[in-house]
Amino acid sequence: MKRDLSRLTSVEYDVLIVGGGIYGLFTAWDAALRGLTVALVEKRDFGHATSFNSLRVIHGGLRYLQHGHVMRMRQSICERTTFMRIAPHVVHPLPFLFPTYGYGMRGQSIFALALLINDMIGFDRNQLDDPQKHLPAGTCVSTEECLRLAPGISDEGLTGGAICYDAQLSSSERLIMSIAQSGAYAGVDLCNYVEVTGGMGEQDELKGVEAKDILTGEKLEIRSKLIINTAGPWVNQVLRQVQRSASSSITSFTKAFNVLISRQLVPQYAIGVYSKKQYTDAKALINKGTRLFIITPWREYSLIGTAHLPIQGEPKDRDVTDKEIHDFLSEINDAYPIAALTPEDIAWTYWGYLPSPEANGDAVQLAKDYQICDHEKREGMKGLLSVVGVKLTESRYVAEKTVDLVLQKLGKRHQKSKTSHTPVFGGDISHLSSYIKGETQQYLDQKGAAAVSSLIGRYGSKYQQVLSLLPQDVSSSNVDLHERLLKAEVRYGIQEESAQRLSDVIFRRMDWNRPDGFLQKRLESCAAVMSQEMGWNDKKRDEELMDVQSTFRAKLMKSC
Repeated sequence: MKRDLSRLTSVEYDVLIVGGGIYGLFTAWDAALRGLTVALVEKRDFGHATSFNSLRVIHGGLRYLQHGHVMRMRQSICERTTFMRIAPHVVHPLPFLFPTYGYGMRGQSIFALALLINDMIGFDRNQLDDPQKHLPAGTCVSTEECLRLAPGISDEGLTGGAICYDAQLSSSERLIMSIAQSGAYAGVDLCNYVEVTGGMGEQDELKGVEAKDILTGEKLEIRSKLIINTAGPWVNQVLRQVQRSASSSITSFTKAFNVLISRQLVPQYAIGVYSKKQYTDAKALINKGTRLFIITPWREYSLIGTAHLPIQGEPKDRDVTDKEIHDFLSEINDAYPIAALTPEDIAWTYWGYLPSPEANGDAVQLAKDYQICDHEKREGMKGLLSVVGVKLTESRYVAEKTVDLVLQKLGKRHQKSKTSHTPVFGGDISHLSSYIKGETQQYLDQKGAAAVSSLIGRYGSKYQQVLSLLPQDVSSSNVDLHERLLKAEVRYGIQEESAQRLSDVIFRRMDWNRPDGFLQKRLESCAAVMSQEMGWNDKKRDEELMDVQSTFRAKLMKSC
């Protein structure tokens, strides 16, 4: 995956995609697999915003039952299976426990019915050959068992618990890069750090865009028959730029964030806990009266979310405030007192923006449905589509529907999407456990076997490409193995995944971005390797180090 600006300006593409989050990357890959010439530009790094900052759950849509969206639930269940099929190295089953209370909407009878409907709608959820990807049927458990699995939950009125199964991303970073690599191998020209600054063409028809290379300031002209705006929170901004209209807008947004806690609150199970604050979902057929927060075990941490906060005006490149995090911790402590969270418990804060058509005070109402907007029908602007997604789980499906429309608008013969059954880059693994066992049995050294197993968990079947950049055999013990693998991953991110800055490598390539697990010595080692690979001088290297260090400080809660 090479950043080739000269090619970007010398070809007329069928499709130019603006925005390199998961929706844009899936759309690019799908379009290329169906025979279209495709380019994708991203003003920063691929997936740098909301796509990397989700709760890391690929969900089957159990909550859609309260809205009566049975077909949406079916679609989510199918997409959950698809993710486990095409990205088996980074998507894995995860059990969820929901405490049940009383005999009303939170009662065990209601949950038992919901689990039954969930299993019926997902009757074919275990179609994959790999038993590691099978999801058991939902079940209800006693009060005693619920308290054993989730000690410390409120036992006032507790009648037991309901267990269902979804899937979890072990690494959103590596999933994003796998999809990007998939697109590149299918023929997509991908360029990060390219910002669209204007549209090209007639007043009522776009034929390309004006752009700027963020790294050098060079101005670019990219020609395309159709432009797809998948810029996420900046979809309105891109729309105004290419249409040259100050009033163009599709939707408004809300700020959302999740916190990573440096200890496991509940091992093995994700649990739901109810906020003490009142909340009404204006579009739900059934309201529980409060918001449900999810605490998921993720490695040796706990990931808790999601907080939704209204914003004034357009999304900007800004972080959540200490006060907002403090308020969220207080709300979680009220819902689950045994957690006793303090600012010192926070290892990281993941934040982004989600579509929110309306927000009244603190009562944020999230958008429920994705949008594929044809601007020729909307305001007579030919050659432009905009896509606004609402769930990571739906990203591949929405990309498929988008490319269906693209083929129609370009007058191309319809072809079925291939992404639901084509493994992503590194995802060509039919039985994960057997594959890992077979690939690690040659390493008698336990450290070597563990290292390879960990690499497979991030790079899948392409892990050998990383190992090929090691200066010595992986089983050698005369040099620190962790240090050598670290340097190999840095080289791989630069040579094969278009990393341009140190922050790209640290936060979006290697998946070692928790500050408590990333010592200053390792950070300096990564900077030294990247400096050598990129030809940086000492001043540039130090600037990149300072940028990464400032991000670490911003992601941690300093004081409240």
